[in-house]
Amino acid sequence: KHTCYIQSKKISVTAQADIKEGEEIEINYIAFIQGTFLRRKKLHAIWKFPCLCDRCKDPTELGTNLSTLRCPKCENGYLLQEDPLQDNGNWICKVHNFKISSDAYLEMTSAIKDYLYSSKAGKSIQDQEKDLEMFQEYLHPQHHLCMLLKRNIIQTYSRLDLKQVDRNGFLRIRELCQESLDILGKVDPGYPIWRADTLKDLAACEMNLARVEFEGGLIERPEFLVRVKNSMKIVEEASKCKSAVTIRRKFDNGEPLTEEKS
Repeated sequence: KHTCYIQSKKISVTAQADIKEGEEIEINYIAFIQGTFLRRKKLHAIWKFPCLCDRCKDPTELGTNLSTLRCPKCENGYLLQEDPLQDNGNWICKVHNFKISSDAYLEMTSAIKDYLYSSKAGKSIQDQEKDLEMFQEYLHPQHHLCMLLKRNIIQTYSRLDLKQVDRNGFLRIRELCQESLDILGKVDPGYPIWRADTLKDLAACEMNLARVEFEGGLIERPEFLVRVKNSMKIVEEASKCKSAVTIRRKFDNGEPLTEEKS
């Protein structure tokens, strides 16, 4: 163990999801959005242990498909890890047993990741949507690299002046936000900080979409008011995110403990 001989220091822990009495407290060491293959490689390299959690054992990663590839040999097939707990296993299509190696998976996804991070700055929404179409020729639409790009698109919309976003734009923001909440919430449940940000984007989108549709004569005033009220409920849900709340910590003598961020 490590000590700097501060015996009176206290630590408080805030859970982002409910924990039942007697249930083990768990934490993820690796960014949750990464697929199983990459997470397990980092866990082994840094912390020297293999994770055997339910997500790591499931080829679909709890139904999210964050590591799944599109099969190049058939129209509707996808490549899943044959055995996620095998470090150098294959990805296999269940339609006709076509396989690729873990090295091939890493080579493909590394190239796409490099392209994503080297070209995202300053890209228009239209260009990012074209990139997404290109990614989805090789990756499942919910692959973690596709989900990252979709979150980038949401952020790009949020930086635009409202006059630059039409009804179709707000509908697209709604679609992307709801998908993020649904898919990523399966592997990072509860009220993490990314959920707060996504809910705030969704709330702003819903309010502006209601305004645009009201001004365009698509909805009547009573429906407009109901939808504005519902958008405020989304903001209230965002405020529940524990990670977004500043927690005041103190020593036994009452002296404030400044939180250190890495």
